[in-house]
Amino acid sequence: MREDKQAHKLANKRYQEKPKSVKMTDEVKQLIKRELEAHRGSPEQIVGRLKLKYQISLHPETIYRYIRQDKKDDREIFLNLKRKSKPYRKRYGSTTNSSHGIPNRVDIDKRPKL
Repeated sequence: MREDKQAHKLANKRYQEKPKSVKMTDEVKQLIKRELEAHRGSPEQIVGRLKLKYQISLHPETIYRYIRQDKKDDREIFLNLKRKSKPYRKRYGSTTNSSHGIPNRVDIDKRPKL
C-alpha cells in the first residue's frame, strides 16, 4: 500500500512539472486583435481565419475568454466584435418552455377518466 501512495505522488509531481503548451502568446493576442479590428467578425470567424492564414488552432471560447479579460482590464477590444457580447442565455430555472406556457392547460388530475 505504501508503494502505491509513493507512485501516485511521483506521478503527480511529473504531471505538475510537465511543460504545458501555451496557445495564447502575446503574438497570438496581437493577431486576434488585428483580425477583430480588420473584419469585426465573431470569435468563430476569427478562429477560421487564424487556422487558414497562420495555421493556429484555437477554440472560440479561448477568444471569448481573452476578450472578456480585456474588457475587465478596461480596454475596448470587445467593441470590434460583431455582437458586443457572447450570445448566451441561461437554460435552467426558466419557465418559458415548461407547461406554464401552454394555453388552456388542464391538470392531469382534472382530465376525464378513460
